[in-house]
Amino acid sequence: PGNPHMAQGETRLKDASRDAEEADWIEKLFARKNRLTWQFCHFSKIARDIPDIHDSRPHRVNQHICLFVCKGSTSLSVNRENIKVSAGDFFWLAPGALHWFFIARGMHLYFLIFRFQDGNTDLRPASDYLHLQNAWDLQPHFRELHGETSLGRPLREEKLRALTTALFIEVF
Repeated sequence: PGNPHMAQGETRLKDASRDAEEADWIEKLFARKNRLTWQFCHFSKIARDIPDIHDSRPHRVNQHICLFVCKGSTSLSVNRENIKVSAGDFFWLAPGALHWFFIARGMHLYFLIFRFQDGNTDLRPASDYLHLQNAWDLQPHFRELHGETSLGRPLREEKLRALTTALFIEVF
């Protein structure tokens, strides 16, 4: 079982994390008892006069990192596998995956960084990453998430949970 677009990584953190199947993922994501913490949602235009961003040292983080590329292309590495993402691509990196990235000048992309926990256990997909090409139908979800995180409106957490769930319903 699992998404055919996912590729199994070679290593990952084993401590305090649990794999979630796709159907289970959506159900757990929507359940208020599970902790969902948004740490960052940002739309970035890397201007031509700003240096490239090169995170060259492979490392691991305990957050989910999602990218949606609006313009340009970039290189990523997950478990020493080189991956190119281009305009229209969605990329989801699971917590604990060994990775590095390069973001070139002139790129436009959305970043979404969050943690998802059932009690004190981080939930993650079974694979270390998911790369969907030509996924332009996901861009409005990122636009809405970015708008909601930048405003301090009432019921913000509930709205962000609903928007995040809607994104992953489309992903799966």
